[in-house]
Amino acid sequence: MPDLFRSRSAAQQPRVGPEATWTHSPADRDGASEGEAVSVSPHEVISAPAAGGRTGSSEPPGTRAHSDPILILSDEAMFACTLRTTLRQYGLDARQGPAGGIADIVAHSRRLRPTLAILDLRRRHLHDGQGADGATLIRSLIRLGCGVLVISGDGDRPGQAAAVAAGALGLVPKTASLPTLLDSVRAAVAGQAVMPDDVRQAWLRFHDRRRAQQRERSRRLDRLSTRESEVLRLLAQGMRAADIAGHFVVSITTVRTQVRSILTKLEVGSQLEAVALFCDLRPPR
Repeated sequence: MPDLFRSRSAAQQPRVGPEATWTHSPADRDGASEGEAVSVSPHEVISAPAAGGRTGSSEPPGTRAHSDPILILSDEAMFACTLRTTLRQYGLDARQGPAGGIADIVAHSRRLRPTLAILDLRRRHLHDGQGADGATLIRSLIRLGCGVLVISGDGDRPGQAAAVAAGALGLVPKTASLPTLLDSVRAAVAGQAVMPDDVRQAWLRFHDRRRAQQRERSRRLDRLSTRESEVLRLLAQGMRAADIAGHFVVSITTVRTQVRSILTKLEVGSQLEAVALFCDLRPPR
């Protein structure tokens, strides 16, 4: 196999687990609740480039092109252009994906038949308003025989976990160095493991816990009457009780009674908590 495809084993790949935070804030691992920062042990931290700005597996650019395309799916033009140029310097047939939504990407991939897609989870149009999201795209690409490597920011652990559960080969933080990203890309192209199995299992456990929490929250929301659901949606859109009363042509006392009922049924203590629960499952239209 050409030197181009020599890369780190799974044990040497960046260990980006659900417990990892990009700021590495100190906190109790086991006692931290969802959304709190938790610390990571040194072996879980993304490796920095070696002296000279290169990782140990970064060989000089190759001249032999790999026949299978690599699709870059990111809205950030500079990032996508830099990555495409660098991958081509290393002999990989990197191409930038279409600008449309999930259907456009799948149709393009069906024609192109890429071996790997590098997906930025913050890309626009990944949510179609009918339940489709990044995980939907990942499953669709995998059905076409395309592996998916996910690039993600620092604030979307649920999205990252869903991507892993959907079959993503691995996760690379947006803040990772270019050599680190190249190592992961080349490992994926070479058919090597990108994510250690214990890290993958940790993400899957996090995903299962998250889904259980969402089912419970959905069960509470289902307790609301149609009018209470409408009131909560308007609260989530920033409307005050007086404005809601005018919207429905009812007294403000009626709206306040409905809000109290909403809090009771959702088992929360404030409108802020009720809105947060609602937005977590049903984003405001």
